[in-house]
Amino acid sequence: MRENRFPTFIRAFADTSFFTILNALFGIITAIILARQLGPESRGILAIIVASVTILSAFSDLYQGGNEIALGKNNNLIKKLFFISFLGALFFSITFFLLSTNSKISNFLLASDDLSIRILASLFFLQIILYDGLRRLLNAKQDFFFINRVELLSTIIFFITFVSFALNGLISVRNILLIYFLSNSIKILISLYKIIKYIREIDTYKTENSWLSEIFRIGKRNFLWSVPYSLIQRMSIWQIAMLSNNSNVGLFRVGTTLTEMVMMIPRSANIITRGKAVSEKGGWDQALVAAKMIFIFGMICSIIFAATGWFLIPIIFGEQFSDVYKVGIILILSTSFFGNVFVLEAQIVSKKRFPNEVIYANYICLAILAILNFFFIKALGLLGAGYAYLLTTICLYLLYNSIFSKYANIKTYDAICINKEDTKKMISFLKQFS
Repeated sequence: MRENRFPTFIRAFADTSFFTILNALFGIITAIILARQLGPESRGILAIIVASVTILSAFSDLYQGGNEIALGKNNNLIKKLFFISFLGALFFSITFFLLSTNSKISNFLLASDDLSIRILASLFFLQIILYDGLRRLLNAKQDFFFINRVELLSTIIFFITFVSFALNGLISVRNILLIYFLSNSIKILISLYKIIKYIREIDTYKTENSWLSEIFRIGKRNFLWSVPYSLIQRMSIWQIAMLSNNSNVGLFRVGTTLTEMVMMIPRSANIITRGKAVSEKGGWDQALVAAKMIFIFGMICSIIFAATGWFLIPIIFGEQFSDVYKVGIILILSTSFFGNVFVLEAQIVSKKRFPNEVIYANYICLAILAILNFFFIKALGLLGAGYAYLLTTICLYLLYNSIFSKYANIKTYDAICINKEDTKKMISFLKQFS
């Protein structure tokens, strides 16, 4: 009988979802105050900085993209993986800062060539990469409860500091980056403490001679997969900035903030599915049911927003953000498709080590998004970016369900459609979840 060292999927998902909702509540309040304090123009500049840092952080997947899989196979690698993550974060952040000394690059990536913005953005870049590496190690250990509590603590620290700045009229792009640095530092330090505890528990650090080449092999495939995947989620910010203006970037970013609130539940399912997939056998049926539930959840959220958003957006964010309602409906509808993909990809890439099919699917959909954005933004402005994103997520949804069906040995029709058996499993899941 296998020793049950890890929490069940439902228990881990319930715990993660609960803390995700708490994080979302703080996030919603923060987004409202941020939008009102900064306005569309400055909100757009902050969005460009965060999008640039997040997209470029995908390059770290070259060396830490295989952390979860490698540590799931060999627990003795944790110390070596930790040091690789640390050195990699340091290297990339220094490179980022040096690149930003070029005014053209700085204005493109950060919408500013101010020295303080470049320094804070570089530190933010370092933290994003380093914490991603640490979180992957903790995720491989299935320490979901610890991750949830640390991230909530970081959110609370960010929120308290943010509100105190807002009450004193100190909200600016520079100060927001400073607050990010403070809250991320706390999160990283606590995670480091936990990782060091795990390292001390290891009796021997003996590993196979091929461990490094294996990590970079997996990392390379993760990189090829994650770069287009990350661009699909954030490239519209860049294209709107190039084809339109920073105010429209700010409006679009408020719309994507709403989708991120909805996507927190799919992200929770993604994290749990990845942790389970690298450490336990099977899980295809469980992942599919979770993906279908996420699809329904996204549809419900889009209906609720369509019915209430027209009067809530101007009240909450202010009249200057009223245009967010129309694009918000489109973006929230896309969470049904992208949320479903979030769960399926976690199972596929963890079990099958980033197969060629998912890499090709990501590049195909990235090309579709870039082309649609180019024509739609010029013709329809902000709404065009929304329509382009929705159509891209539908394409991604169809491709990933087809790929998932192949590895799960089922028909694509059965993967997409929700039948009576799926309904029974969902009801059972919700009963256990409650």
